[in-house]
Amino acid sequence: MRGHTIFAFGIIAALVFSWTLQPDGVWAQQALGRPALSDVALQRIANRVASQETVISEAMQERLRQRCVAAQALLLQAGEASATAEDSTQLAYGAVIARLSVLRSRLTTQGVDVPDVQVHISTFKEKYDIYKEKLATHQLALSDAYSLDCQADPAAFSAALQEARQALGEATQARNEAAMYVDNDIQGYLSQLRSTIDQQAGDR
Repeated sequence: MRGHTIFAFGIIAALVFSWTLQPDGVWAQQALGRPALSDVALQRIANRVASQETVISEAMQERLRQRCVAAQALLLQAGEASATAEDSTQLAYGAVIARLSVLRSRLTTQGVDVPDVQVHISTFKEKYDIYKEKLATHQLALSDAYSLDCQADPAAFSAALQEARQALGEATQARNEAAMYVDNDIQGYLSQLRSTIDQQAGDR
């Protein structure tokens, strides 16, 4: 049952959350055809199986062999469909940092001391970097699941999907934390800063 759950959840995650896939153009490369796995990739796949201590029954392995090729096609489709949406996410997060940087520069030029702006930039960037790191792990695991010979090594296929599922959850959590930081901390700080500047202007 454990292997079946990993398999089913992995495919569902790839489709339902497909808009979060696409760091570093991995799927753009895969779309050109399934390349031979490099020695580095093969070692990574072997290490993943070993670290997870992936053990599935012979019956489960046979079921995976029968289904995994069709599942790989779904993984490819999900990855390709995600490219545009992920670009939008990166642009939106990049815009937050860019706008805060512009605000800091303008206020500094006007003689307003705003050290907290840099603190918010650094904190948000840290949260965003965690999101990108987890997303890259998720994408790499899905890429491995797509590229490997799943019929010859169903355990490796199952392990790749399990890692993809875990990394997806972590990436989603990191993304939500970054968004909440913008909504709560940054927006609250900007409102307070605006009130302070307006008050200072009124006192002059």
